[in-house]
Amino acid sequence: MMFARKKSAGPSAPRLSFGVQLALWLGLAVVVAAGTTWLLWFTSGSPDLSAVPLEAKDRLDLVKVALTVTGGVGAVVALVVAYRKQRFGEVDSVRENTKLFNERYTKACEQLGSDKSAVRLGGVYAMAGLADDWAAGRQTCIDVLCSYLRMPYTPPVDPDAASAAETTVDADGVAELDAWTVRRDSALAERQVRHTIIRTITTRLRDTAAVSWQGHDLDFSGATFDGGDFRKATFSGGLVDFQGAMFAPGFVNFQGATFTGGTVDFSGAKFSGGDVNFTHAWFSGGEVRFIGATFASGHVHFSSAMFAGGQVGFNGAAFSGSVVAFSGATFLGGDVTFQFATFSSGLVGFHGAAFLGGGSVRFSTATFSGGLVAFHGATFTGADVGFLGSTFTGGSVDLSRPHRYDVPPIFSLDMGTPGVILLPPSPADRAAVPSP
Repeated sequence: MMFARKKSAGPSAPRLSFGVQLALWLGLAVVVAAGTTWLLWFTSGSPDLSAVPLEAKDRLDLVKVALTVTGGVGAVVALVVAYRKQRFGEVDSVRENTKLFNERYTKACEQLGSDKSAVRLGGVYAMAGLADDWAAGRQTCIDVLCSYLRMPYTPPVDPDAASAAETTVDADGVAELDAWTVRRDSALAERQVRHTIIRTITTRLRDTAAVSWQGHDLDFSGATFDGGDFRKATFSGGLVDFQGAMFAPGFVNFQGATFTGGTVDFSGAKFSGGDVNFTHAWFSGGEVRFIGATFASGHVHFSSAMFAGGQVGFNGAAFSGSVVAFSGATFLGGDVTFQFATFSSGLVGFHGAAFLGGGSVRFSTATFSGGLVAFHGATFTGADVGFLGSTFTGGSVDLSRPHRYDVPPIFSLDMGTPGVILLPPSPADRAAVPSP
């Protein structure tokens, strides 16, 4: 796999010959000397320069001037020589550094392509170390690590299930079991390499990193995740791309992560059995997209997350069996949207969530045909929660037990409340808005 390398910024070799540069510097010195002489003559009242007999003292002064001029010319020559030597030295240094970086890059790529997991692990650390040292090539090194995660990958099979399926076969089957064990061990080793890449990247996305990778692009599109540690990472710029990623059984942890800028894109991602944890994450800028994502099974936790700015979009997402929990989350600003999302089964829970001043949570044009969207113990005191244009044919949207209901959600209903929408028991708390 080949990757384009960015040219290193650095001093270039002098393009003018030594003779041309020397002539230019001498010419500049003559111009400066002539200008200085004229300025002194002019400021002295423009004295008469008619020829007069030279005395011995005057001749001695002329000799001194001639020697001074000669010394100045020599100094100019020495300056030009020293300048060229320094420039050539800088160019040689940059060339040597670039050569060394390229050699390290090639070696790290070879290690990552090894069939031995231990060598691949060494390649991960070698590539990360090169990225730390090589600012001009850092994005390229990051791209290589991300591309490794995008390669086809089948997570290890549950050993108990495989053993149960093959323990009753004959002697030939026993040999197959041994081969399966080898494949399983190879998959487990590959998982270790992949999780190490994620952990290595995350370490450099934290505010405590010695060398920060924040603001760089991370392309995980189409990758398969069966675990990974993104705890306390800061996404403050660039594009972090999880489009089309598969979150298989395993635990992917974004606990305490901060999203303050750039774009983190989970559009088209599939959550099918794993646990993805955004507990205590902070969303205060940028954009996080789950557009068209599929939540078929497993758990996605936004518990105790803070939404204080930016945009989080679940537009067009399909909730068909998973548990998506916003328990204890705070909505203080920004926009969280579920427009055109479909809820057919599973649970989307806002238990104990606080919808305070500013921002909005919108389910406009969403379709509810099954499952449960619950707001038990939620506080509605400021944020705009709306279901305008939504379709309710099944399942339940349960608002019956809020903690506070000062600014209730808005529905567009012609009359009554369909049984799938459970509002607080007091009629005074109901704030359904008639359709136009």
